[in-house]
Amino acid sequence: MSLYLGLDSSTQSLTAIVIDGDSRRVVFTSTLSFDEAFPDYGTRHGVLPRSEPSVAVSSPVLWADALDAMIGRIAKSGLAVSQIAAISGSAQQHGSVYLNARARGALAAFDPARPLAEHVVPLLSRDVSPIWMDSSTGTQSVEIAEAVGSIMGAVPVALM
Repeated sequence: MSLYLGLDSSTQSLTAIVIDGDSRRVVFTSTLSFDEAFPDYGTRHGVLPRSEPSVAVSSPVLWADALDAMIGRIAKSGLAVSQIAAISGSAQQHGSVYLNARARGALAAFDPARPLAEHVVPLLSRDVSPIWMDSSTGTQSVEIAEAVGSIMGAVPVALM
């Protein structure tokens, strides 16, 4: 039996689904709502509190904690995890995680016995990540479009 794991990280949650490749049946599904599962981060609908309406950020460490928790759920589910033949992931449509210069070498040295977040924190150059709702760089987007031209007269949606 071959199992296939799909992970989908949205703004508000992380969902996992495992499919039995032979029968093509879903054998596991679980969703972690960030607000409910990780209240210490203080998110609302997966977004950290904001002082300006144009700023929308979340914590990449939250995402690492969620991935660890989900993998833990899968491991405790009774599935034969050694039978997972492939893992596919998708993530929110726009999000940026900024890593520092140490990240390249450190990624290969992760210790699976330690929480993922412990590895991620020292590699971040910013402790928050702008997400798809962020429009704080609208002015810069217009400046770039004016300097280099725009595609078919497109203007960033946030500025319309």
